[in-house]
This record gives sequence, C-alpha cells and structure tokens, in this order.
Amino acid sequence: MDNRQVGYRIKTVADLVGISKGTLLAWERRYSFVVPERAENGYREYGEADVERLRRIKRLVDEGYKISEAISLTQDAAAPAPAIAPAEIGGVDLLMAELLDALISYDLSRAVTLNERLAGLSFLQRIELVYMPLLQEVGERWADGRVSVAQEHFASEFCREQLASMLVALGYGPKDGPTAVCATFPTERHELALLSLAVRLALVGYRVRYLGADVPLKDLCGAAQDLVPRVVVVSLTMPQPQPELERYTTLLRACCAPQTRVILGGPGVPDGVVLPRGVTVMRRLDHLSRELSKD
Repeated sequence: MDNRQVGYRIKTVADLVGISKGTLLAWERRYSFVVPERAENGYREYGEADVERLRRIKRLVDEGYKISEAISLTQDAAAPAPAIAPAEIGGVDLLMAELLDALISYDLSRAVTLNERLAGLSFLQRIELVYMPLLQEVGERWADGRVSVAQEHFASEFCREQLASMLVALGYGPKDGPTAVCATFPTERHELALLSLAVRLALVGYRVRYLGADVPLKDLCGAAQDLVPRVVVVSLTMPQPQPELERYTTLLRACCAPQTRVILGGPGVPDGVVLPRGVTVMRRLDHLSRELSKD
C-alpha cells in the first residue's frame, strides 16, 4: 500500500494536525484554502499535501500568527524541497542522516521539514528505510556514549509520533479485518518495534488493537478474552529468565481462545528458549507481518 493513494477522512486529518473537526470545518468554510475531494460515499477525503499544509498553518498559529496570516505565509512561502522518490535510495540514506542530525541537535523545525520530504515514500518504506534504521543508529550512539539519554529520548519520541500517525491514518486497519492485539511484556517500556509492527499489520489487512508498553498479564488476558483475536503479539526487548517466560506464556496461552495465535517476539527472547505448546517465538518482529499476511 502506498500512502500517496490514501484519502484521509476529516476526523483523521483533525487528529493528525492537532485541531478539532469543528475548527477544521470552520477554516475550510471561511478561507477555502483546502478543497477536499469527495469519495463515492460523499465523505470528504483530504490528500497528503492538504495535511502537510494544515500542519504548517497549525504550527504558525501556535507561534502566535493569526489564521489569515498563517494562510498567507504558507501561500507566499518558497516551495519546499521536493518529496523524495522511492527509487532514490541513496537520497533516502542521506535524508535519514540529515534527519538524525537534526534530532540529536534538538532542531525540531528542521526535523519536521526533512520529514515532510518523505511524503513520496509509502508507509512501509518510511519504516524500513528511515525510522527503524534511524532508531538503531541512535541506540548504538547512546550505547557507546555519543548521544545522551535526552537526545535518544527526543529522537525516539519523534519517530514514535510518526509511527502513531501512520496507524491513525490507516484507521488501525480495515474494520472487517482479523483482530491483532499488540502489547509489550510487563515492565517492558520499549515499544517502537511493536508500534512499527502494528502499522505493518494494518497494512496487510489486520484490525489492530494496540495496547502499548508495560501491559500487565491479567489485563492482556482480559483484552484477549473480550476480543478473541486472531493473534496476540507480545514484544520483549529486555531479556527475561526462562522460568518467568514459561510462567507468563503458559498463563497467556491458557486465557486465549484455542484459535488465537500467541506470539512472543523481539531481541529479548533468548536463543533456544523452550516455551509451552501453542506459543510461537520470533526474534524478528518485522518478519511477522509477512507471515501473517499469508493467513
């Protein structure tokens, strides 16, 4: 799926831009600076360019400009750098490096401008070519002392916002798709690999219920019993003792319906770990969406 073909509904646009639906309609009626198309069912559909312009206007309003001034500034501003094309892999690498430099310098304006140039890439390409390599590089620099905890958190939160926006834009997957519940292991705070997986699952047709980080087992069991999902995915980044993994997965498997697949994945899963029957282990969660797309 290529995000250039996505038609954003008004509620999704409001969420992505950070304004109310009423405000968006008022701006549209009074100033007519965006003209959404109409889908066959009559709903408004906004394009990527509409969303990006609305974001620029919202930033200017937040900085103290009047709405009319913000609209004028976005009309008069010099044309932004062109969106990068999917075939320009070398260009993607360079842009990723520039984005990383902006983030570790806390230069949010530059980071936002660079991020806008990714509009020519599909969501999957953004994940695989930009955000996940960037996060890996930040992690390595933090590990050897080249960036601080604050810099690592700033870059990670920026990427998290982009991934979460993708999931919102996709509507968490088709309403009639099989349900996938995504959570991290209790006490596990690292969720970006899981969030990127949630986007991938939505792209291949799953209806995602994203529970996020540090989900207690009893609460995950409650969600699994309420939703009876096709799959429950638990992400583990930090290693855990095998007895604890056995206890956890035994209880989780027992509370899920027989037809629900239970998957434990991520770099925190030890090599050669033996878990109860009915629990699948995958160290690479990014491979999971390919497998599940065949179901």
